[in-house]
Amino acid sequence: MKTIKIASIGSGWVVTNRHLPALSKNKKFEMTAIISNEEEKLKLLSNNYKIPYYLLTDASKSNEWLNLCDAVMIGTDPFSHYKIAKFCLENKKHVLMEKPLTLSRKESLELKEIAEENKLKFCIVHNFQFSDASKKLDKDIENKKIGKIKGLYAFQFGNPKRRLPAWYEKLPGGLFFDESPHLLYLLDKYSKGMSFVNSTKFNSTTGLNTPALVNANFKTTNGVPAFLYANFESPLSEWYLLVIGEKRLGVLDIFRDIYFSLPNDTEHKAFDILRTSRKGIFGHLIGTFFSGLKVLNKNYLCGNEKIVDIFADAILYNKPTSPIGIDDAIRINKLQFEIINNAGEVK
Repeated sequence: MKTIKIASIGSGWVVTNRHLPALSKNKKFEMTAIISNEEEKLKLLSNNYKIPYYLLTDASKSNEWLNLCDAVMIGTDPFSHYKIAKFCLENKKHVLMEKPLTLSRKESLELKEIAEENKLKFCIVHNFQFSDASKKLDKDIENKKIGKIKGLYAFQFGNPKRRLPAWYEKLPGGLFFDESPHLLYLLDKYSKGMSFVNSTKFNSTTGLNTPALVNANFKTTNGVPAFLYANFESPLSEWYLLVIGEKRLGVLDIFRDIYFSLPNDTEHKAFDILRTSRKGIFGHLIGTFFSGLKVLNKNYLCGNEKIVDIFADAILYNKPTSPIGIDDAIRINKLQFEIINNAGEVK
């Protein structure tokens, strides 16, 4: 197999803006089909990406497209993940699927078993760990610029007025379930693995299923404190990962794909404070400029290009799927349910 024939399932925002652009840039793939239930989007995407076959149907209820591909990339809503992934795996197709994995631990473990029985590659889109900003953070850690890591903090501020999928309120934990994998796999990566300790939640002030606030604490393999803070009633939408080191503070602006670090401010005197301010202001401004160029050039893929390449190499050369394999996905999925099911309510 020199190239992988792949079908794309779904036609929503993530498929249009992340999956298809990433696949189109990778010569290891040949996009052969797109399947969705939105006719106008199907025709447009088929034309834009020169995909020869498009089908208006539920992918899990039609066999006519199966002989056109070796693998599939699933970008449908989370409620359909299990049934579509199961259908594809049972029909001997490698699967790359958008997060979150499934809506139950039982479903996730069943998909893993089917994939292993059929010797198929099954991966999940945990993309921000491969963004340009994350790679810069990786380099600083590798070069010991950050110093020994002393703490990890993931912060999410969500504005309920921003563009959101219509279905998110029906998920367990609402929007938290859809978006938390990104923060959890980043914490997991930089802690070298973590386990759930405890969580709390503040219920929505407007009657939504999505909590107003979720906090969670984790025990980590490398012994540093790891903390998640997710506020869904904020006037701003911001996602940050802070890596606290002995030498510097690493700041990962996840949404904007920006990374910069701040020096140890020692005695916290006037000069130290001014230096921190200067580094923070210019670090973010420079990062915003270069991220803006990527958006203008339609090259703002937030690590999805690396995701599809890992998937391709796993199929073509039997290379490892970690850190986006099914075992990685199940570990993050487990953390989600532990946070939701064990959260003490603060009234």
